[in-house]
Amino acid sequence: MLFRSIGTPNGLLRRDPDGAIQGYGAVDGLREEYIMALLEDHEGRLWIGTRAGLVRMDVASVPPRVYSAKDGLPSRRIESLLETSDGKLWVGTAEGLALRTPAAPEGGREFQAFSAAQGLNAKAVGAMAEDRDGNLWMATFGSGAMKMARNGFTTYTEADGAPFVQSFAMSRKGEECALFREKDG
Repeated sequence: MLFRSIGTPNGLLRRDPDGAIQGYGAVDGLREEYIMALLEDHEGRLWIGTRAGLVRMDVASVPPRVYSAKDGLPSRRIESLLETSDGKLWVGTAEGLALRTPAAPEGGREFQAFSAAQGLNAKAVGAMAEDRDGNLWMATFGSGAMKMARNGFTTYTEADGAPFVQSFAMSRKGEECALFREKDG
C-alpha cells in the first residue's frame, strides 16, 4: 500500500493499480490532513503520522484507527515512524518517543512513552533509524543525536560534532550515518 501512498499537507494520496489517484482526508477519518510521516509495517498496515495524532489504516480498521494521548502517545504531533527488525513500532513526537506495546498494554494504553524521566535528552524526536546491532538512533531538534541501546540512552551533542541532526541513513555495511545541518541553516 505504501509504495502507492503519498503524504501531503492536504491529506493522503493513493495511486491505484489502474493509475487512478484517490485522495483521503478528514472526511475519510483522518483527524488532521497534514501528513508528517508514513510507514507500511510488516503486516501491510499503513501508519500515518499527522499533526493531530497517529492513524492506522488497514482492511480491519474502517474507519481508520486514530491514536492519541489517551493511548499513551506523548504528543499528538507525530514527527517520524520506524518499525525495527524485531517488529516494534517506534513513534517520534514533538514531546518525546513512544513504543507500541499492543500485547501488553499498560493501563489500557497501547503505547509506552519515553521522556526526560527515562533518559531522553530532548522533547522532540525527529528522524529515527536502526543500526545492525538493533540500537535505535534518534535525531532530536536542537539536542543532537541519541542512541537507545539495551542499557539506556547515549547522547551525541554539539560537543561531539552533532548539533542539529536532521536524518539518518544506513551504509551497506550497516554503519550509521547522520545528516547534520547548521544551527542557523
